[in-house]
Amino acid sequence: MRIIILTAIVAFFSNSIFVPAQQLSTNRAQPNTAQTEAVRDWLASRAVPLKSVQAGTGFDDLKPLKSVLKNVRIVGLGEASHGQREFFQFKHRMLEFLVTQMGFTAFSLEASYPACMNINEYVVYGKGDPRKALTSQGFEQFDTQEIFEMVEWMRQYNSKLPEAKRIKFFGYDMQGQYHYAMDAISAYLKKISPDKVTEAETAFAVLKAGRGKATPLSAQSAEEQAKSVARLDNLHSFLMTNRDKFVRQTSEWDFNVVRLHARVLVQGANYAAASSQGIRKFQADKDKKDKSVYQFLGDAIALRDLYMAENVGTQLKMLGPKARMVAGGHNGHVQIGLWGDGIPDFKGLKLQSMGGFLRKKFGDAYYALGFDFDRGSFQALGPGEKGRLVLQEFQMPPASEGSAAWFEF
Repeated sequence: MRIIILTAIVAFFSNSIFVPAQQLSTNRAQPNTAQTEAVRDWLASRAVPLKSVQAGTGFDDLKPLKSVLKNVRIVGLGEASHGQREFFQFKHRMLEFLVTQMGFTAFSLEASYPACMNINEYVVYGKGDPRKALTSQGFEQFDTQEIFEMVEWMRQYNSKLPEAKRIKFFGYDMQGQYHYAMDAISAYLKKISPDKVTEAETAFAVLKAGRGKATPLSAQSAEEQAKSVARLDNLHSFLMTNRDKFVRQTSEWDFNVVRLHARVLVQGANYAAASSQGIRKFQADKDKKDKSVYQFLGDAIALRDLYMAENVGTQLKMLGPKARMVAGGHNGHVQIGLWGDGIPDFKGLKLQSMGGFLRKKFGDAYYALGFDFDRGSFQALGPGEKGRLVLQEFQMPPASEGSAAWFEF
């Protein structure tokens, strides 16, 4: 199996390494051991200089990827952090390459599927305000100029094409922004089965974060949570049972979009239930020495990667048998191996990654590219006033000796 590494600002792929023409790291002495030299020689023999991380700079330096990704249908583009400018600049450039040179047809982000359909409306049809659509996905770390520029490029590309050939923008996460899914499902049911609207809206109430009359799902007992999830699952099953009929009444695309909205609500409810139960176990544990809440949330965290992989697969199926798509997310999710081990507070949790599930389902048709960096700054959520998490800048020292990002060649 080939492994490509992307370090951005040094990018590495799998048996080939892509690095920018000008290194950002300062010159530094490196131990001249036989092992270090062997690794450096291996990296250097596979490195391909990148002309730029920015889109619109041509594709000559990316040509080696054509053979690597020839038979790949899903490319996972990672990031060592969600808040690094160069990572997202290069993702834009990679998307431009994959779409125009290799026939890829969609980009899916590690963000709310229901909310990202607002971005898709703009990308495909030019509807709405693109900045408001990008903000609506709810994650501050993705509401950036770099992603906005990628969205604008997608719109400009689509504006010259018939609708059937336009590229799409998805989100594959099942966390949050559920009101967009609820509104879309209710509107759809009013068209094809108005007698189901009241039942659906009753099922939705537990996900309205206290805005509805029902007790929020996180505050329910485990038994009540199971019943709440079952009501949402029954709605999804109703749609699936009547699939052929509803497709005839609307369209296959409209049905698939709403069906996934309904599935995401089930996923979100299961995730919320598992999270609340993990937190309760943590609160009830009398001996919290050397333990963090994350150790009690393993089941919930594992569910998220499983569900994200399911959603990527569903979206690929929605696009058709010849479709090819990009899935952008954290290295921990897009990688093929287990993740969690070594992350502070996880204390040895080893969880199946989204990429691992996708590799199991699609085999070599799924390919992961991880992004890493040597040193510099990035944005991430950190503690602010009154304990609230706020987006702020962090500085990273040089990469650890012996890590891939540490090597110079």
